[in-house]
Amino acid sequence: EQAVKKLKKLEDKMMQHAKNLEFEEAAAVRDEIGLIRAKIFGAV
Repeated sequence: EQAVKKLKKLEDKMMQHAKNLEFEEAAAVRDEIGLIRAKIFGAV
């Protein structure tokens, strides 16, 4: 599914930012992941 692929790509991006100690960027990606998951699964 397209959304699942996008989530995986964003998770990889988030982990790369964290690995590089770019925590603000990692947090922004984490927030984006949360928004997408909320849309997909209806979670709040």
